[in-house]
Amino acid sequence: MRTLVFATHNLHKLREVRDMLPAGEMELVGLTDLGQTAPLPETADTLQGNALQKARFVKAHYGYDCFADDTGLEVEALGGAPGVYSARYAGEDCDSAANVRKLLAALADAPNRRARFRTVIALVMDGREHLFDMVVATGDNFGSTEALDMVMDAYRPFLSYPGAFVLGSNDYYSPIPKRWSRYLARSKPHPVRVVPDLPFLPMVRQMRRAGWLDLSNASGTLRLPTGTVSLLGTDDAHIYRDRLGAPASSWDAPDALRLGVTHAPYTRVVSALTEVGSDLILAGHTHGGQIGIPGFGAIITNCDISRPYAKGLKRWEAPDGSTAWLHVSAGLGTSPYAKVRIATRPEASLLHVYPA
Repeated sequence: MRTLVFATHNLHKLREVRDMLPAGEMELVGLTDLGQTAPLPETADTLQGNALQKARFVKAHYGYDCFADDTGLEVEALGGAPGVYSARYAGEDCDSAANVRKLLAALADAPNRRARFRTVIALVMDGREHLFDMVVATGDNFGSTEALDMVMDAYRPFLSYPGAFVLGSNDYYSPIPKRWSRYLARSKPHPVRVVPDLPFLPMVRQMRRAGWLDLSNASGTLRLPTGTVSLLGTDDAHIYRDRLGAPASSWDAPDALRLGVTHAPYTRVVSALTEVGSDLILAGHTHGGQIGIPGFGAIITNCDISRPYAKGLKRWEAPDGSTAWLHVSAGLGTSPYAKVRIATRPEASLLHVYPA
């Protein structure tokens, strides 16, 4: 069994992550298990630098693949401070009470008290280093009106990351039963439903409170340690809520990653996001076809995009000849009325984006 080290002395954190891993596939150990009782070095001037420093230390001294994290409090009125210096904000030898006193003094005349905790995770595995910069959720979170707590429990470990989201039909309206023969037929318009019955508003409020961008027919900017991401999104085209607006001013920055986000990859939306200049477009909705045939792939896509685009990363060409990368995630769930996947494994996609 493969061993992976979580660079922490915190037994509660170790247990929490261990419980998330599939049983029998990997042994997760902490620093205490290695006999590393002293704190690991954290001398970098960024959260990602500290996380990498700790993961590299474990790999160099013990030979194991390792992931490590670093967390800081970022206060808007202080330009993101104390950030990486949160634990020693009042000085190297000061305690948390002294840090709080200094923070409150710095905010004494500041009407804006908005802040967030941000966590960066670094992974050193198989000779490569990985940093996890942001999370994008492409919608369809609910299968029941009673699912809010379950949905937020699933998101909670990721809300400390910079993030963005759009909504899908099953954030507004409960899934409806339909015969298997209809599921396998070409998708037809949903019956018109005016009043949403799912608890999307409490979910949206919690995501926004965590600092995530709501991209439902909106744009925004995330400034990450690794660069600027300019985002442009639409609401769900499957229920005709899509309205493509103007990009943020950061869209034209020469070093920005231009990221389009939508729930259902209908061709009109994917082409519009391509024509406006997206470098990469992220979508979901299809379940990868949910039912596939080995060697053939998805039978349907549940929208008007062709079968080869049901999941994965492909190059998309718009009618005007412009192109963009399109990634459609097969997602994790199923319809509660079709609880099966065939030749279409559930997935949460991890993408590495590099400059061209």
